[in-house]
Amino acid sequence: MCARQLGTGERRQQHTSEQPCCYWNKSGSLTQRVALVVKIACPGCGLPHDSVSLGAEIRCSRCGRDFKAQGDGDGASRVLSVTPEEMDSVPYSQRTIEVPVNKVSSVILADPTLLNDKLLRDAPLKENAKWVGKVRLLKKLGQGGMGAVYHGYDESLALDVAVKILPSPSGVRDDQFVERFRQEARISAQINHPNVVRTLHVDEQGELIYLVMDFIAGRTARDLVDANGPLMFPRALQIIHDATLGMQAAHTHNVIHRDIKPDNILVADDGRVLLSDLGLAKAVSSSGHGTRMPVTRLGLLLGTPEYMSPEQWEIGAVVGPAADIWSMGATLWMLLTHKPPYDEKDMALLARKIKEAPLPDIREERANVPDCILDILHRCLAKRPSHRYVSAAELLAAINAALDAITSGRSTVTPGLYTATAPVPAQPIYQPAPVAPPVTAMAAAPGMAATPAVPPPVFSAGAVPQPASTASANSRSRLWIAVPVLAAAAAGAWTLGQGRTKAPVVAAANVSLDLHCPTQVKPGQDADLRAEITGGNPDDYTVLWNSQNRVFTGSRVRVPLEHDTEFTVVLRDKNSARDVTRRNVRVAVELQAQAAEKNFYEISAGTPLKFEARVRGGAGVQQIETRWIAAANPEKPVSSERVFDLTPLKELETPGRYEFVFQARRSDQNWNDAISDRVTVNVTRRIPHEYKAAMQLGTQARERAFKALSGVDAVANLRVAQAAFEQAVDILDEEDARQQIAACKQRLEQEEKYAALLIETRRLREAAEALPAADGVKKLSAWSEALRPIAAALALFDRPELREQAAFVEARLKELKSNLVNAEQDRVLFETTIAKARASVKEARKYLSHSVALPHWEAALSGFTELAKKFPHRADEFALELKEAQESRDKAYLYETMGIVPVPSVEKPTEYKPANPAAQKPPAPTKSAPEIIQPK
Repeated sequence: MCARQLGTGERRQQHTSEQPCCYWNKSGSLTQRVALVVKIACPGCGLPHDSVSLGAEIRCSRCGRDFKAQGDGDGASRVLSVTPEEMDSVPYSQRTIEVPVNKVSSVILADPTLLNDKLLRDAPLKENAKWVGKVRLLKKLGQGGMGAVYHGYDESLALDVAVKILPSPSGVRDDQFVERFRQEARISAQINHPNVVRTLHVDEQGELIYLVMDFIAGRTARDLVDANGPLMFPRALQIIHDATLGMQAAHTHNVIHRDIKPDNILVADDGRVLLSDLGLAKAVSSSGHGTRMPVTRLGLLLGTPEYMSPEQWEIGAVVGPAADIWSMGATLWMLLTHKPPYDEKDMALLARKIKEAPLPDIREERANVPDCILDILHRCLAKRPSHRYVSAAELLAAINAALDAITSGRSTVTPGLYTATAPVPAQPIYQPAPVAPPVTAMAAAPGMAATPAVPPPVFSAGAVPQPASTASANSRSRLWIAVPVLAAAAAGAWTLGQGRTKAPVVAAANVSLDLHCPTQVKPGQDADLRAEITGGNPDDYTVLWNSQNRVFTGSRVRVPLEHDTEFTVVLRDKNSARDVTRRNVRVAVELQAQAAEKNFYEISAGTPLKFEARVRGGAGVQQIETRWIAAANPEKPVSSERVFDLTPLKELETPGRYEFVFQARRSDQNWNDAISDRVTVNVTRRIPHEYKAAMQLGTQARERAFKALSGVDAVANLRVAQAAFEQAVDILDEEDARQQIAACKQRLEQEEKYAALLIETRRLREAAEALPAADGVKKLSAWSEALRPIAAALALFDRPELREQAAFVEARLKELKSNLVNAEQDRVLFETTIAKARASVKEARKYLSHSVALPHWEAALSGFTELAKKFPHRADEFALELKEAQESRDKAYLYETMGIVPVPSVEKPTEYKPANPAAQKPPAPTKSAPEIIQPK
């Protein structure tokens, strides 16, 4: 006995010797019998039948129809699915009825829904499956904006593959696009990295272009989020880390992905993370400069809108590695919140937000996002490519630092929220690495002995610390300031705000203060300020945040900021009311500028116009410089004030389109890094009131002409409109008025042609009516000719008067055609009947016997009589023949019934008198009639 597997390891059947599983076939090779269990639909009523062996004879329980469980052939059903539902679990060696041992099956059941897939309409169908090249398509895995991905089986390689099928742009074959796609696929195939899905080959079939890749058993990152919700912080960072490794490999080969998104990041069942869909990438030129790539090409969007960087929306913009870094940041955002950072259905609004709108606050969606992850998101999703991570290596360093901080408990995430394995201690102890060279000793505070010091961070007052290493530079969102209190005591007294007395800082052994503050916030946004006390009991201390005569208390406070703010953080002992340590931290507020209330104005020449710009953020009004420049001449500022009066500008007296740019910068910045906003002014010519009135009169008359029901009304209104527009041109020579005059003239020409066609129609109708009714063919031709100008006029204008004439002419044509058909039928009937009657006469004349000739004379008489009834107007044509048939029939009838032979009456011959005796001879004498023979 042997066991065979039917889909899973749980369903096995034992076979006895009477039903062997293996046998030797004619070729001498050992062959295995497999009864594949499938789900079949009845071809008659569609009732599904489960647990049916392929090839079995089935009788439907609903309609009683007998059919065979196979996918093709007469009386066969359609294979719906394999049991169990997971068809992938069925080994390929068991997907046919008879399969040679150690050989891959040549018949694999595919998903029947592929047969109706519109994208696969050009793919050939054989063996109840769709094929592309040598790949049998088994199941559809997903659909995207650039095509669809299918699970396939490569018969030549005996390998599971993934097939991405792209339709040709605009539904037509584009050889340039195919060749370009082939080149990019060849470059992608050279990338051999464990975190990149390998490209096997690319080809086209009909109008389809398909890419064959390795099949990865698993799920996409989007599927992972859809199934489990937003991911834990370490899990999300690890997925982005591995995907970034694949992105780094692509960038090493000068390949820009351009479409990084959660759907293109595969998480395999064995834990691997791979970056897929490099077939759409475009190679960067060997010189190292990015290639210019339009946003659209033949209607195809190169990228997924929600994950496209700002520069990808600009036509002709340079697209480089920074675009992939932006998309990777947007993907991380989606893994953490289950939606992209900018989520809009309207494409125009989405593009504007990605390019111009500030980055939303992710903590509104997920409040416990650590600062280390927040910094990665802000760096990746910066508007300018130069503000993002320089390379994938720098992004990897930042991710590694964030993973170390989170897993070691140094992040600001609430314990237990970011990990599912081990909770983070409520009071994590963290000793930060020194950021400056160590010193041997520091001066002791008064009354204290000198103590070896741990070096403090070195940074200027009010500035953010600058880490020395590359890895630490990627985590600038956190200010890890942990200096032992002995160093603070050695530093001496600290000034707490202007006008306040200096309070001594009392040393507390092993107590330090770690600050977690954002490096930059938006104007009006709450800055999340947090302080962690290590080396002591936090309940024994109070944290004070002093800034600009304001004091906030607590280890975590949220402070709305409008300008750059410096905080002096004081750690105070609750028992002694003495300050233990102080720290300074500065939070920058992003500078924002708005040139005017709206970005487009349209005025007439000489109209006063004034703009008032708004500036928010920065270090304050006194430390912000502003200016206005003209876009046409950016080197020469036109104003340095926020209120810009355009009235003195002589340029605005000339009609045209003008753009002005408002710029704002911090006093220590360069104008090239300034924040700017643009406003456009369209200056038109000053329009007189008389011109507007004439244009309005002409427009109204033209509209009435368009709605006119007859050509006469249309011509009258068009002449009024043309005269009004000509008057407007006399007042002000504008292009709009001249175009309206040209349009009126063109319409008048069409109306004249329309009127000529109406006249022609009337003439042809009168000619057709004058023809006699008997001449049906000519009359039909004349009415058909009358319909020709009506059709030409309808092509110009569809008016009721034309539709009525067309209906009348078509009715006449229908009537004439019917009459001609009836006349033809009568003609055929007449000719057929008279031909039969004449044939009967001819046949009757052959016989001397009256009894034999009688039936023929009766048939002839019947035919001529029928013709006389149906066609009385043509009776003269066969009157003599009718008379002969009548007489001959009577003679034969009398002889046949009574034996009487009628004798024609003897008439006295008239004397023949020729008109010309010399030319004519007298007729021969008439013979006497025979005597009547009486029967014996």
